[in-house]
Amino acid sequence: MAYISKTDGSYYEGDKQYGDIDVPKRPSPDHIWQDGWVLVPPTPEQRLKAIEQAIEKHMDEVAQSKRYDNRDSCRLYAGYVNPFQAEAIAFGQWVSDCWVASNQAQADIMNGLRTIPTPEEAVLELPNHPWYVAPVVEPVVPTDPVVPADPEVPLP
Repeated sequence: MAYISKTDGSYYEGDKQYGDIDVPKRPSPDHIWQDGWVLVPPTPEQRLKAIEQAIEKHMDEVAQSKRYDNRDSCRLYAGYVNPFQAEAIAFGQWVSDCWVASNQAQADIMNGLRTIPTPEEAVLELPNHPWYVAPVVEPVVPTDPVVPADPEVPLP
């Protein structure tokens, strides 16, 4: 069960406290209770933070495609002579190029020159990395497609 605290209005799940209000489970953390769950859109700051997190996740995925733990472990190899130094230097330059592009996009947003992209769109706007190929997500095709029945044709 889910409840709204009568004392401070906070949402919680678990054992009901005396006087608290029974409510349906919250659909997402972006919902608040106002005599029913209401979706509160994220603020521009929250949207920009989501973009930053998506960019960092993408950088980690690129580094992991070469078997590094994450973006930071890849860049560590740039600082001393080792077999991976050139690769790490190139990766570090790419990371820098990504943040330059991201900062320019944010400046354009703040100056009203563009709208805030989705996190996915922001990642697609980043410079390409030469040794990373994004995974291709194939559409799911049913093996036996469902064809709507024609009321004029009898079923077998």
